[in-house]
Order: sequence, then structure tokens, then C-alpha cells
Amino acid sequence: MLTDFNFTIPYWVFLIPYGIIMLLLTIFIVINLFHLLHYAFMSPVAIFTTFLLIAGTVFILFVFYYFLSSFDWQREISFSNSNINSFYPF
Repeated sequence: MLTDFNFTIPYWVFLIPYGIIMLLLTIFIVINLFHLLHYAFMSPVAIFTTFLLIAGTVFILFVFYYFLSSFDWQREISFSNSNINSFYPF
């Protein structure tokens, strides 16, 4: 039988991988914009593609902010011995 334990993980811990992914996405976009502006011809297609990239990224970030801002990040996921024992059929 397992000894009694209580283990909690706050929800904000899941924001750490999200922040790392957003940082990598930002680095990718900056490098992409640099290459686009430095090596591409300044044609209307290149400008439109750049606009779509920035507008799409801003839209996705706005949607994530809209849905994640109403969430209570101080809540915790609790793991305890009673939760684990409830999965055993006998």
C-alpha cells in the first residue's frame, strides 16, 4: 500500500512550455522577416506575404489571450493517495 502523500501542480506551470514555444516562434518570425526584407525583392507579393505573416500571428496571439485571460491560473491540480486508490476496482 502506498503511503499518504499530497502533490499539487499549479496551472501556471503549463504556461512555461507555452512561453518557450512563443519565444521560439518570435525568434523564427524575426529571422524570417530579416531574410524576407534583406534577400527578397520588394514586390507587392513579398509585402503582402509579410503582412499576412504578421497579421496571422497577431490574430492567433489575440485569440490565445482572449481565451486564456479568463482562466484562473492560481488553481492547482491535486494528486493524493485517495485519488490513486479510487482507480483500483477492489
